[in-house]
Amino acid sequence: MRSVTGSRPASGLAVRLVAALLAVAVLVGVAVAEPAAPDPLLQWRQLAARLAGEVEATPADVDLRLRLALALAWSGRHEDARREARVVLTQAPNYLDAELLLARLAAWEHDWRQASAHLARVLAAQPAHADARLLAADVALWSGDVAAARVAVAALPVGAIADVDRWYREALLAAAERNPRRARTLARRILAADPGHAGARALRTSAYYLSVESASDVERYPTGYAQRFATGETLTVSAFPGARWSATLIYEYRRRFATNNHRLAARGDWRLDERWSLLGLLRGGVVEVVPQLTAAAEVRRDERGWSIGGRYTYDRMPWPGSLHRVQALLGAPITRRLRIEGEGFVGLLRGCDEVRGVWGARARLGWTAARWELGAGGGHGLEADRGISAALQTDPCAGTTRDLIQQDVSAGALDVTWRVRPRWTVRVSGGAEARPAAVWIAVGGVAVRAWF
Repeated sequence: MRSVTGSRPASGLAVRLVAALLAVAVLVGVAVAEPAAPDPLLQWRQLAARLAGEVEATPADVDLRLRLALALAWSGRHEDARREARVVLTQAPNYLDAELLLARLAAWEHDWRQASAHLARVLAAQPAHADARLLAADVALWSGDVAAARVAVAALPVGAIADVDRWYREALLAAAERNPRRARTLARRILAADPGHAGARALRTSAYYLSVESASDVERYPTGYAQRFATGETLTVSAFPGARWSATLIYEYRRRFATNNHRLAARGDWRLDERWSLLGLLRGGVVEVVPQLTAAAEVRRDERGWSIGGRYTYDRMPWPGSLHRVQALLGAPITRRLRIEGEGFVGLLRGCDEVRGVWGARARLGWTAARWELGAGGGHGLEADRGISAALQTDPCAGTTRDLIQQDVSAGALDVTWRVRPRWTVRVSGGAEARPAAVWIAVGGVAVRAWF
């Protein structure tokens, strides 16, 4: 049969070609018909232009003017937004949302002092203001002020703020505190609730997996000691492969009283949940004047800046003797920058065919700024890691004091930690120890730590 046009019927190849062209045309048509994703910046600019006209018509409407200020802020016109927000505050001095917008603008421009000043006025008027609390945490985190962030995140009101928003700030704080396990745990929790959360995804992939620290220390003994200087080197490598656990390997070398002391240690940390964690340590080696074997187990609870815990430590000496200690640990914030940590213990020292009761206590006060941490500490009691008495005589039990370890020791030290770069810190420390018989020992050290 001939076609109505008089032409020859289309061949199979021609039919397939026409069908393919039609399919392409349909796909192109669909692509053309599908609307492009809206440009958020353009939308804010269009909204600002529309609201500007409405504000001009009703200049006394502070709600409308604040909407204009918000649109200007999100469209990138910060100065215009700031001007409109100030007009709102002139008309309504207690309009907290306008004050909050000024704080947000200052934070976006990295003016942390001004942002904090605006936030202080909002929170003074309404301490439970959820958006202000969130922004206060953001300002502290963005500025790198870990101490302020710790306080601000702890103050986030539970229930008034979405769980995902609170978890995200807690995760950022954990990352700032060099706690990648907790940061990844919180990131996974956020993504379980909100799979599209970009911040949590970035946090999960950018968390550190390894840290390396190299530390050197020196001790100076008074005149009368044959060996007046002792030195030490410590290399610490920590791995954070899991969100809830980490593993640490430590190598120590001590050159003291013409003796060489080598020790290896392994430590494991396991966070049971957001509050409870466990720690185990085992250390030993070829030594002459330091503990030959150390084993420790610790449980700790952390909540809102407070920490409390307990530890049991066993030391076996290179000479006949052993030390058992039960320790109590406590840490508490004093202000947003100032923190105190303390430790006290009681124990039993076995050796020289007798058992003695021992005790000790120490405390450290730390002050944290954006990139600096200053610390001062002191203590009194037993000195377990540097057995001078045993080092000065072949058989400690043959001496008149029969002291395996000196117990009446006082010590004080200062330390400074500087975060050189986000992944590098340097710590310098120095102090002194007062031993029995008016023996004074000067100590000092420097450590460099890097995260990868």
